[in-house]
Amino acid sequence: MSTAVAATLVDDIYAEPAVAGAFLPPILDALSGLFHCICPCGCGAYRALPIYTGKKPSYVSWSWNGNVEKPTLSPSIRDVSGCKYHGHLTDGVWTFCADSGR
Repeated sequence: MSTAVAATLVDDIYAEPAVAGAFLPPILDALSGLFHCICPCGCGAYRALPIYTGKKPSYVSWSWNGNVEKPTLSPSIRDVSGCKYHGHLTDGVWTFCADSGR
């Protein structure tokens, strides 16, 4: 898949069938937390991305804009082992980089 996918807010990320691009509302502890989502490429893989809203932590993490309706994560997200998804989540839309899937 290489077209844009809407980020869909769900109550149950484990529902069958998995919805590409689905995510749970992030739960933050102070200024960091996890962004739970299903890979937007359609492979069905579950992801838990460390996120922050304040100062960047020393570990690999993504900045979250704090908007549950139209989430943005930065920088790009890249799966280096499974489906090889590489893209962005911006204003509630998952997009694909040219090298996604490679």
